[in-house]
Amino acid sequence: MYYLIANPTAGRGRSKNSIPSVQEFFIKNNLELKTFITNAPKHATELANSLEDNATIIALGGDGTVHEVATAIVNTNKTMGIIPAGSGDDLAFALDIPRNNIQAALTIIKNNKSKFIDTGQVNGETFVNSFGVGFDADVAYNIVNAPKFLKEKSAYLYAIFATLGKLKNIAVKVEVDDQVVFNDKSLLVSIQNGPRTGGSFLFAPEAKVDSGSFQVLIAANIKRHEVPFILPKLINGKHLSNPKISIYNGKNISLSWQKERPGHMEGEMFAASSKFDITILPRSLKVISP
Repeated sequence: MYYLIANPTAGRGRSKNSIPSVQEFFIKNNLELKTFITNAPKHATELANSLEDNATIIALGGDGTVHEVATAIVNTNKTMGIIPAGSGDDLAFALDIPRNNIQAALTIIKNNKSKFIDTGQVNGETFVNSFGVGFDADVAYNIVNAPKFLKEKSAYLYAIFATLGKLKNIAVKVEVDDQVVFNDKSLLVSIQNGPRTGGSFLFAPEAKVDSGSFQVLIAANIKRHEVPFILPKLINGKHLSNPKISIYNGKNISLSWQKERPGHMEGEMFAASSKFDITILPRSLKVISP
């Protein structure tokens, strides 16, 4: 038995339109499927929690849906499959699950090869692909509030320029495995379990979700006029040559900001704080992958 948890609003409707194709695939392949449709934030977590201990749960949606399902099944015997149908789909990217190709994603699920990947915790809350504070968190907030007619990259571009209009660099102390690696004004700090964030930006090209450690990206005191020149390099992972950008590996991260700042996990907003403690949970999530 497979359980489909589908978020009909993910991808601005793309997920909802994919449900019939998913159900048809399971019927044609004589696989039993029970479908659940989410109707509120954190509903996917509730549904995943309610299923039996060895359930195989398919998340149909974006990184927010994946995040909600993963939150429920970390350190359990449950397994998560992914059909990417959101605006970002960054964990699917990290697992080599193709976007915009439902049949390919379904074939991966049918083949049922699984592995364990790492997850993280920040102030006691679970994340899977990334946690960030600063510019990228502000972009995540503006994406939520982008005009509904904007899709995927257009929505991200809108959010980026909306964020640039209020750009501020705030002082932060960053500790990686009990060593202070940065103590100055910063545009953003991103803790990467996977390589990509925001659906397009390769913050940490070498990050692996099963490496047992995070990659910590720190963008120092970058001015507004510099950001448009850095963004294209972020898309192809060529930004690390910039002297204002550094990256570190570590398992336990502490961020101490001069003032309270909101964060994001997988693009979902995280409550503002001046202190974030992040730790890795090795091999804590079982996923279906190619």
